[in-house]
Amino acid sequence: MIKFTYTKKNGEVSERVGLLVSSPNKAYGVLDISDLDTEQQAELDVAYKAYCAERDAIIATLNTKYNISALPYKNFLPEGMSNIEVI
Repeated sequence: MIKFTYTKKNGEVSERVGLLVSSPNKAYGVLDISDLDTEQQAELDVAYKAYCAERDAIIATLNTKYNISALPYKNFLPEGMSNIEVI
């Protein structure tokens, strides 16, 4: 979780708490597997897809318990964030 003070461009200030889903980034986040041979790349692809399926199953469970799909997904500009605390 992350707690922070957010100041909008219009000057409105609010205290926020959220689950960090992604960090600001202007590029693709890629695990570069170019140095692996074709077989290793295929094995890793299968394992990564299994990981994603498990992650999706956990999210579905959380959604059932906490209705997370109803929670707002928001983007906060880093320049508007202050007093950042990872909790």
